[in-house]
Amino acid sequence: MIYRLVSVAFLVLSFRAVSAGEIQVWGQTSTHSCSYYTNVSGDFLIKYRNDDLPREAKIKLISGWGGESHSTSRRVEQFSWKGLEHTPLEQTESGEWKLALTKVLASRSDPNFLRHFQFVLEVSLPSGKTFYEKGADTGHAYYQVQVDGGGLPPCLNAGDTTPKLKQLPLTVVPRP
Repeated sequence: MIYRLVSVAFLVLSFRAVSAGEIQVWGQTSTHSCSYYTNVSGDFLIKYRNDDLPREAKIKLISGWGGESHSTSRRVEQFSWKGLEHTPLEQTESGEWKLALTKVLASRSDPNFLRHFQFVLEVSLPSGKTFYEKGADTGHAYYQVQVDGGGLPPCLNAGDTTPKLKQLPLTVVPRP
C-alpha cells in the first residue's frame, strides 16, 4: 500500500503542468530629427519569468509586426505578422529571460506604419517537450502590444537623453 502511494505521488509530481509565466513588454518611441519628419524608431525590452521552468529551458520569441500600409492609391491596408522573426531570449542570473530590440516603426520612404508588436514565446524544455506561451490555452492566440502610442513621438536632437522605457499594456488576441 505504501509503495502504491509513493508511486502515485511520484507520478503526480513528475507530470505536473508548467504554469504560465509572467510576460512584460517595456518600450518607448522617438524620432531623431526635430526639423523635418524622419524615421520613428522604438526601443523595446521583452521580459519573461516562469519559476516552474528548469534553468536549462530555452525560450524563443516568435514575432511579427501589425500595422497599416498607405499605398499610392490612397487606400489603407491592414497587415499582421509582417517580418516574422524567431529570436532566442537570454537568461539572466535571476532566472528571468529577456530580449532588447530596436525597430524602425515608420520612415518617410516606406508606406508601412508598424503599430502593433505581435508575438508568442516558444518554450523548449530539456526533456524535448515544447509549448507556447500565447495568452490562451486554445487556438492560435497571440500577444499584442500597441507600440505607436498615438500622436507624434518625442523628438531627440543629438546629445538628448533617450526617454525611459515604460511598461506597455499586453493584450491577448484570441484566434480559433
